[in-house]
Amino acid sequence: MSMIKQIFSAKHQKKVWQVDVRVNKKRVRAQLFTKADAESVAYKLQHDASLKKFGIRTVGSVPALTDLFARRCAVISSKRERTRARRVLTYIEDLVPRGIAVDQLTTSDLQRFVEKRKVDGLSDESIRRELNIVSAALHQARTFYSQMEQWLTPKIPRPKDRNMRRERYVEREERKVIIDYLMAPQMEDEDPQAVPARHRTGLIFRFAFASAMRHGEIDKLLWTHVGKERLKVIGTKTSKVRYVPITPTIREILEARKTTKSRYVFTAGGNTPPNFYRILADACKAVGVAYGDARNGIRMHDARHTATTDLLQAGIDLSTIQSITGHSDRTMILYYSHPTGDSLERAAKALDTVANLRVA
Repeated sequence: MSMIKQIFSAKHQKKVWQVDVRVNKKRVRAQLFTKADAESVAYKLQHDASLKKFGIRTVGSVPALTDLFARRCAVISSKRERTRARRVLTYIEDLVPRGIAVDQLTTSDLQRFVEKRKVDGLSDESIRRELNIVSAALHQARTFYSQMEQWLTPKIPRPKDRNMRRERYVEREERKVIIDYLMAPQMEDEDPQAVPARHRTGLIFRFAFASAMRHGEIDKLLWTHVGKERLKVIGTKTSKVRYVPITPTIREILEARKTTKSRYVFTAGGNTPPNFYRILADACKAVGVAYGDARNGIRMHDARHTATTDLLQAGIDLSTIQSITGHSDRTMILYYSHPTGDSLERAAKALDTVANLRVA
């Protein structure tokens, strides 16, 4: 049982926050200058006492949340991503009691973050992206600190968009016109230095359809992971290793990248190339294909959806598809698949055939 109230301190000659908590039948009092500090002290005292009662380590052996967030930001190679992560994680720090340990962060704290960001006017999609940053930092606690190996991260309360399920299959003709535009020779009034960036965007876009790999996995693909018959892919979500067969299309794309001096196949440092999304958006606009948040617009991740759908419609079994795409759950493969014009037409013919069967 604890009590936190504001009192006037004769010692400090100003109002302070007093913590009055009973721990193991002993009364403990402390005066803090902020309510956040008082709440943190009260929580730590009671939490440590309950852990000691059962012979479990105390939170004193657990690093502070601020230390984890600082170490996470320090290992992010991209300056832009590091700045974004620092902004989001600092926002979390400001919402919780000062000095709390990593394992004191709760789902309720994260829910308050979600609600506050909604009040700030962020869309559900933007909030989900920020929560991905928080999740990545929390999961690295087990890597950074040996005493946190068995720690379970709090559940991340991700906002659910009613329209989150996207029925977007990129038709073959759409793929062709976008790739043709991206791989075209230098255009009129185009800066010669912009051509290689456009071509690289085209190769990455085409490679996504040919491999069913996530965009982040393509960016991090190393030349040392390119074998004679297969690509070694280290998943960006689960860190599990899987192998993708090198098809003639993939081999052609790899040949086109042979001149690069980077140890990565498509990127300089393993991160998305500068202006990648702008170049892709401009290409879609130029050929009349909706992009991004536009109605029925395509996104880079739709290439993975599309490739999974193509594999299913080609009659490939779920186990084989799972080994290529790296989905941990086979039901996700079905979630990623989408009806196409061809598949709907075949289904209509099949239904018509069944409807016209005569009973002997």
